[in-house]
Amino acid sequence: MKKIRGVFIDSTDQYQNFKELYEDKYFVDKTNIIKKFNEILNTPIKNVCITKPRRFGKSSIASMIIAYYSKREKEEFKKIFDNLNISKNEKDTNTSKRDKDKNASKKDKDTNTLEKENFDSKKRKSKYEETMGKYHTIYIDFSKYHEGFEFIKDYLSRLEDRIIYELKEYIESDVILNEIEHLFELFNIKSNKLAIFLDYLFSITREKFVFIIDEWDYIFSHNKYTIKERDDFLIYLQNLLKSKAYVALTYMTGILPITKRSSGSAYNFFLEYSMLKDDLYYEYFGFTEEEVAALCKINGKLELKEMKDWYNGYNLKNKNIFNTYSIINALRNDSTGYYWINTGTMEEIRENINFNIYGVRDDFLKLITHDKIKVELNGYGTENKQKQVENEETKQSSENMRNKMYSLMVAYGFLNYYEGEIRIPNKELLEKYKMIMSDESDFDIYKKLMNESKKILEATLTSNIKEICQILQKVYEEKSIIKGDYNHITLEFIIKFAYFDAQNTYEIKQEETKGQEYVDFIFIPKHKNENKTAIILELKVGKSAKETINQIYEKEYHTELKELGYKILIVGINCIKEKNKYDCIIEEFDDNKIKQKQNNNNIDEDNNNQNQDKSENNIGKDNNNQNQNKRRNDIDKVGNNQNQNKRRNDINKVTNNQNQNKRRNDINKVTNNQNQNKRRNDIDKVSNNQNQNKRRNDIDKVSNNQNQNKRRNDIDKVSNNQNQNKKENDIDNTYRLIDN
Repeated sequence: MKKIRGVFIDSTDQYQNFKELYEDKYFVDKTNIIKKFNEILNTPIKNVCITKPRRFGKSSIASMIIAYYSKREKEEFKKIFDNLNISKNEKDTNTSKRDKDKNASKKDKDTNTLEKENFDSKKRKSKYEETMGKYHTIYIDFSKYHEGFEFIKDYLSRLEDRIIYELKEYIESDVILNEIEHLFELFNIKSNKLAIFLDYLFSITREKFVFIIDEWDYIFSHNKYTIKERDDFLIYLQNLLKSKAYVALTYMTGILPITKRSSGSAYNFFLEYSMLKDDLYYEYFGFTEEEVAALCKINGKLELKEMKDWYNGYNLKNKNIFNTYSIINALRNDSTGYYWINTGTMEEIRENINFNIYGVRDDFLKLITHDKIKVELNGYGTENKQKQVENEETKQSSENMRNKMYSLMVAYGFLNYYEGEIRIPNKELLEKYKMIMSDESDFDIYKKLMNESKKILEATLTSNIKEICQILQKVYEEKSIIKGDYNHITLEFIIKFAYFDAQNTYEIKQEETKGQEYVDFIFIPKHKNENKTAIILELKVGKSAKETINQIYEKEYHTELKELGYKILIVGINCIKEKNKYDCIIEEFDDNKIKQKQNNNNIDEDNNNQNQDKSENNIGKDNNNQNQNKRRNDIDKVGNNQNQNKRRNDINKVTNNQNQNKRRNDINKVTNNQNQNKRRNDIDKVSNNQNQNKRRNDIDKVSNNQNQNKRRNDIDKVSNNQNQNKKENDIDNTYRLIDN
């Protein structure tokens, strides 16, 4: 292929970008990411989509990939990469592996075999040597060249024409070029031209390409073209990259993931890594703490601690990641400040945050006081963006809408998500949220507190108890916006806002374990706080401020702060709910009180020992008296026992006589009862016999009556028969007479 200046093929602009990065004073070597790409090069998992917030170094990685893999200018860039981590790590890794394998089997091989292997090892290339400068790269930035196009098909068609034009310039053989052009004319190819061109080219030359796609999600985030056309764009990417033999590697980047979850999607041919989930490439986007520390040494003026306060806060896989853009600008200006939020980010936050979703307002009141919110995020992708435009997202429950909103804000870098919790990453973004919330009327009470926070910190440092109580009293009187009962948790919430401004000069830690117990708030001076006064603040509700002060001394909250050499103010604040008032005590930590407490403890211990000795002597005397008394009691007991035994015998005699009389009476009672029962039985027998005889007589009477009736009936029957016979005879005689 010819060597020409390319916009898309082996991009000249991207070459220049990488050169400028490499020559910069604050260049950070991120080339180890190429080692990871080499592992998936020409494999089934060769398509990678890595989405990160704006200004996190995505485009810098794109420039580096183009400079590394491109054939054009190979010799020039090899001189650069030979000095970077990718070449060192590759060579060290391969050499180490070869040495290990060689030593493991050295004993089993003869001299000739070993000499042959040494010769082969010299010829064997490292992965670095095999891949550096061995491909043509195709670079596409989908945020460019949209002007003048109404429909996305026209935009893509023109883009493909420009890329194919450059590809043709690289094809040295006119025969190959003519054959491909003939095929295009023969089949009248009008769409997916780039994919078809590369298919034909690969089938003839076996040429493979590395694709670098930047700002892939631009048409979604900027609502370019219609919803249907944006869906067509996803299909276009699929046709260009999925299961294509001409693809050696695809590095695609943007802000939004392709889908919320790639599994089961038509676009799962991409491996996706985002701010929500990235265990593999996270350290190459943004700066690690070690890298920032090295940059601060180069700068010589800014300290790591200050940079952490402003720009740290993205936690991924136990690593702290810093915003690249803000770090570089702070280094160039020798000053920390608001850099990233001045790049259009503020309006993006305004557009994506929705305080009308149930729970969001309360969440952000906690978040801006450095609290974390537990939530299991489901992710956010272009599919959600499409539904949002179609207003389908608004049909979901408040909880789902809240989840989608936080997932989107994590994708944009507005929130950090780590171990199931979201939080505001750093001071730079915290100031952004304060500005946004200041425009919301529902936050008036907290705005007042934040406005008073400078006064309350100054009042604390000057022990102006009256002013502190007055400020807190105003909050109490306006607490209608605070939900629920005014308890210890509510008071903690109020204190956070009342001391909001202290975050500029103090690191405020809540519920810290100090000594043996938990303390509500510890204010530790930051590096620029010259007064070096630490504050221990303990809260109570419905008790007294004095109790809070005593607790601070008793629980030894001061120990670590004293060791660090801080002057310590101890503050006790109590809310008297019944009177709707506060009481407060502020005093400088007094070592004498601790010593006095220890002396009192020693005195108490001595007194206890003396009292114990005295008690032991008294116990000895008491024991002697008790023994004498015991002997007297024993003698008395013997005498008493004898008298008691005599009395018991007399009682037993009387008792026995009584028992005998009782038994006789019982026997007589039994006998009388038996006699009475016998008489009753005799009477019953007589009565039963009489009744039986009566029943027999009654039966006999009935029986006699029945017999008499039977006889009468028999007589009647006989009489009737005789009469009937007589009648019959009379009739017969009558008939005879008639016959005669």
